[in-house]
Amino acid sequence: MKIKPKSNYSIDGYGKLNKNKTYKAVIATNQPDYQKEGKIFVEPNEDLQIELLLKRNEYEIVNY
Repeated sequence: MKIKPKSNYSIDGYGKLNKNKTYKAVIATNQPDYQKEGKIFVEPNEDLQIELLLKRNEYEIVNY
């Protein structure tokens, strides 16, 4: 799926997510309450070197 973060996120030394860009993500099935809380992992990309866990209120789905 592709998502767009609702805010800018920055992780020192690893990069950032820009709220004006879209990113690939996967459902975080290995996390507790992933369905209830809408948890996803944003995949590593050109802006961010590591996966980032976001909850439903922190992103919007652009495309499945």
